[in-house]
Amino acid sequence: VEPLPTTGPEIAPYELATLRHYMRYAAAAYGPAVLNKYFYTEKPIPTASNFMDMWLEGVKTHLGNNCRLVHAEPASTWIRPAYFIAVDGRSRSLVLAIRGTLSAE
Repeated sequence: VEPLPTTGPEIAPYELATLRHYMRYAAAAYGPAVLNKYFYTEKPIPTASNFMDMWLEGVKTHLGNNCRLVHAEPASTWIRPAYFIAVDGRSRSLVLAIRGTLSAE
């Protein structure tokens, strides 16, 4: 087995900016339970009774004014992961953000 290379191809600054931009969507797919822990520690973590409202508020706050949520399914089922669809005003694109698991199982 060969060791991994210590240097790789250069990444242009605009590519890093694009990655950072879309990483916000990936993080937002996890909703307030994750966003509050790392980004908005002063906000409460949602409870079952206010989950959807807090989830939407957390995602909108994280993504900012250049994003419009089109559809959201913030809770997963055993056959469908949580996801949201948004229109990104900056890139003028439709973004589908699919959440991975929040469970260690």
